[in-house]
Amino acid sequence: MTLYADVDQLRDYHYAREKAEMDDRADAETERDELIASIAKEKFTRKVSKLTYDDIVGGMHSAMQSKHGEALRATWLMSDAQFGAMVKNIVLDAMREDAETEAICDVGKLETER
Repeated sequence: MTLYADVDQLRDYHYAREKAEMDDRADAETERDELIASIAKEKFTRKVSKLTYDDIVGGMHSAMQSKHGEALRATWLMSDAQFGAMVKNIVLDAMREDAETEAICDVGKLETER
């Protein structure tokens, strides 16, 4: 073997190793995201089935934020039913966000326990 062949082999080895490490990190990140999504879905389903006053009040607080203002105004002008449906969707979105935040925290705890 020549020096150039050795250099080529070494380069190919390092390239393959770096690619494998990147692939492993990407796979781990995908698995983590899927785990978070799964836990969040379960938590959201549980929250909806056992709806508490806190969930409703928390969602209503979210509805009072300015990011929903234009949509609420538009549905207010349409009908009471549309307005009610919009508020319900905002509450559900807030519950979904809470469930995802809780899932991220749960996965973080699992990772630190390892």
